[in-house]
Amino acid sequence: MINLTSTFLGVQLNNPIVIASSPLTESADAISKCEEYGAGAVIAKSCSSTRIGEKGYRRCFIDKQGWWAASTFDREIQDVRETAIYLKQSTSKCSIPIFASVSELTLAPEKWISTCKAIQDTGVSGIQLDLFYFENVLGESDFSKNLIELLSSLKDELRIPIFPKLNINLPTLLMSDVFNKAGIECVSILDSISLPAPFSVIEEGKPVLRSAINVSKASLFGAWQYPLTQKYLYELKSKGFVVCAGGGVQEPINIIELILLGASAVQLATSIILNGYHKISHYVDGVKDYMSQHGFTRIDDFQGKALAYYQGSTCYQPSTLLCDENKCIHCNICLEQAFCTAISEKNNKVVIDKQLCDACSLCVDLCPSKALYLVPMN
Repeated sequence: MINLTSTFLGVQLNNPIVIASSPLTESADAISKCEEYGAGAVIAKSCSSTRIGEKGYRRCFIDKQGWWAASTFDREIQDVRETAIYLKQSTSKCSIPIFASVSELTLAPEKWISTCKAIQDTGVSGIQLDLFYFENVLGESDFSKNLIELLSSLKDELRIPIFPKLNINLPTLLMSDVFNKAGIECVSILDSISLPAPFSVIEEGKPVLRSAINVSKASLFGAWQYPLTQKYLYELKSKGFVVCAGGGVQEPINIIELILLGASAVQLATSIILNGYHKISHYVDGVKDYMSQHGFTRIDDFQGKALAYYQGSTCYQPSTLLCDENKCIHCNICLEQAFCTAISEKNNKVVIDKQLCDACSLCVDLCPSKALYLVPMN
């Protein structure tokens, strides 16, 4: 019997799939859809007591880099009063854990405390602290000190647990120290990146977001983010944090990899937005299939298992590079690569200089016919 239950923020989830704060979770109906298709938990769309007065629009664009989305703060970050209403509706009729998400544009504790207190009585299991809009305060000389004060104040004032969400403006090595000093144990990752809005080279820099003029920035979502998610997860686990990891997740194998790296839960949104709510079931089934194939009955059986291979000093097994001439198609790819000079050709045959070859395996991966291969040395 396979048991998919996992625990994050002290809350038990039916499975480790968490729907991230996004358009997928910005209403009671949307949250119900997430539960219907098998999500283990959801994080509601971020809310705030701050209103800038910008007219709210969203503009999207998809290219080879991923999914671009531009929006105003007032459109993207919901009003806290409206959010509290639909969160009460959701927690009363949904059985899965629902986490709120709060964002403010200041480090002043009183502002965050007021907003979080307006949310904590809705029945949510915890509050994510959305730090995405901290660009305006990152340069302050006392940023770390003020953030520690903010986090400590929230922990003291609230009855429900909190967990900050990191983005690439907030590096783990710095934030780990801040979180430890503030008594933070749980963290979520990884928010999108804000970039110059996509533009056309053919049209000499004209923005390509439809129905948008002079858009300075847009958020980029997609598979490019996944290696950064792995980096953040590994570094946070090395510091002892409980992590809900996400960013760039495309297929079930990504979820499995993140759990192997120690994630307690995995959050995702983009692939579901682009493919439909049924994708949630695809992810749940993928994790279940993996567990069945490997004889695991619980998430705990493989959670963090990969971390054991990162302990201690790195060691390399001596190997030697060989070429199977019967497979060689003489494509010259190994000869033309500019990484090393250990491979040459003589009498129409591949020659490997053992003195120059470090057995790095780059040429093995480049070889389309698999003629090159490594053999471990005794």
